[in-house]
Amino acid sequence: MTFKKRKHNTPNLEILNIDNEPASKLRKYIRAKDFGLAEQIIAQACDTNQRTYLLEAAADWSTTIPVLIEWATTNTQTSQLVAAIHRAKMSWNHSNWTHGASNPTLFKAELDDCTIWFDRYASLNPNDASVYYWRIWLARASYNPELARTLHTDAIRTDPRNIFNASTSLYTESGSWFGNPELVLNHAHKLMAAVPREVGSTSLIVEAHYLNQFGNPSYWSLPQVTNNILEANNLNQIKRITTITDYRAAHWFAWGLSRIDRHDLASPYFEMLTGDSPSTPWGSMRFGLDAIFSAYKKNRKKALK
Repeated sequence: MTFKKRKHNTPNLEILNIDNEPASKLRKYIRAKDFGLAEQIIAQACDTNQRTYLLEAAADWSTTIPVLIEWATTNTQTSQLVAAIHRAKMSWNHSNWTHGASNPTLFKAELDDCTIWFDRYASLNPNDASVYYWRIWLARASYNPELARTLHTDAIRTDPRNIFNASTSLYTESGSWFGNPELVLNHAHKLMAAVPREVGSTSLIVEAHYLNQFGNPSYWSLPQVTNNILEANNLNQIKRITTITDYRAAHWFAWGLSRIDRHDLASPYFEMLTGDSPSTPWGSMRFGLDAIFSAYKKNRKKALK
């Protein structure tokens, strides 16, 4: 399974920022206005994680391109869902978290409108866990931690296999939002018990440490951090890459083990990984020099030595 960097996208609400073959075909069909074929690719995604990934790939454009508007006028549930995801992604540009001009009033209005649409979709599709990723983000961005946590509980109950929903719930408990380092680690351990290991749930421990590291250069030398990542790696069941979740978990473990200088343990993951690396965790989400200065190539070289 090989991935390539996605072109003409925005990092807002990023899931992986890279395309595999189905995602590449999907985006090609959208640009060619072959909306029926595009919807067919999404409909064929039986796995909740692949569906979430493909929905973002369909909605992930740096501007609101005319074909998205044309697709939305077909009024299918899929076209309306993609339009709502794209709108949620673009709303980020009005927030004070970007390095562009912010417009809090417009940002809130966009969040409210998207929330209404996602709630409506959820009521019509109660068994579809693939859209909770954006619903949780909207609740968090609206500074409603109680709703974000309720939605996460609903997402786990609907389908515990969706690792993207589990991942975004970590941000709610992080010190950057409504929690602290201890809360996000405790939450990661609870998720490990609730989310099946075959979708890479042990990598959530690495993600929790990723969220805790900011502003602390010596973080990776702490014994607890090293022990947590080594323990998570011992429990990890990803031994080869066949799914989107395998690929995702391999990148997180390759990154986390590299950060604690266990390049020997990172080596098997680097050997499995082919193609481009996702921006997170290897690079920043908002700067264009990651391809040059990303730690990915440097750590891959160390590990494979």
